[in-house]
Amino acid sequence: MTACFYMDGNGCFNYVRNCVLRYMHMIKKFIRKLTMTGSNSFTINVPKEIVKTLAWRERQKLEVTFDEKKKEFKTKDWKK
Repeated sequence: MTACFYMDGNGCFNYVRNCVLRYMHMIKKFIRKLTMTGSNSFTINVPKEIVKTLAWRERQKLEVTFDEKKKEFKTKDWKK
């Protein structure tokens, strides 16, 4: 990962701005629908691109955690 520092002058500012723009291209945003699948469950479809990147398989068990403070989900492979 490239470290970007802001010091003085336009050259340094442009360097920081270019680093931020480069980082923003690494993050992809997907809009997904939340679907009710039962009386107590919901599903979110995960894009095929993400599934391939994470090397997930159909019916694979995942551990899902929810951080209430940050209001975000995290997933990782489930281990016994």
